[in-house]
Amino acid sequence: MYEMIKSIIISGDFKVTDITNKIDVLWVNGDLTDEQRTELH
Repeated sequence: MYEMIKSIIISGDFKVTDITNKIDVLWVNGDLTDEQRTELH
């Protein structure tokens, strides 16, 4: 999931609120580490 979210961010094809919410949900679900969440935010 980390690589997918990172690719979306690099592409620039997203709304900031949408991607931020997705990152937070993935983190809460344990799909992202603290370090990955910090990097993507």
